[in-house]
Amino acid sequence: MSRLRHRLARAAYEDPRGLAGSLARYVALRRSLREALSREPLDDLLRKVDGRRRRRTIDPDVLRAGIELGDALLDRTRARADTCLHRALARYAVCRDHGAAATLVIGVEPSRVHQARDDIGHAWVEVEGVALPPEAVDAFTESLRHPTAPRVDRSLWS
Repeated sequence: MSRLRHRLARAAYEDPRGLAGSLARYVALRRSLREALSREPLDDLLRKVDGRRRRRTIDPDVLRAGIELGDALLDRTRARADTCLHRALARYAVCRDHGAAATLVIGVEPSRVHQARDDIGHAWVEVEGVALPPEAVDAFTESLRHPTAPRVDRSLWS
């Protein structure tokens, strides 16, 4: 058993409501966001998430592992199709619920803007400036960051 899986199993045993609750909330959000976004604007949904009472924090690695477990579960069932925005909103909500300094980021890929394609944009979540899960987001130019914060010039780190 990997070290991370061991920590995940230990956290579930020691605090079943923390991990199990986060996983259940994440899965439920991923399954319901398509309908929610058809009824309410994005900024209203973000206000609701930001207004929720925070649970106590849990180990960030355990939170990340719980989200990855939820992704794997939903990817296998494919009960409902979802988009990067649905995944990012659910990740943002669960991270914020546990006190993580999460930021929802939406960006566009400039090289594809003038192409007749649906996949010119991408949404992701950053925790302490790192994409969750780690993914290639450097190709995207940020168009929205919530909550707003100073933009990081990624070219400084290249």
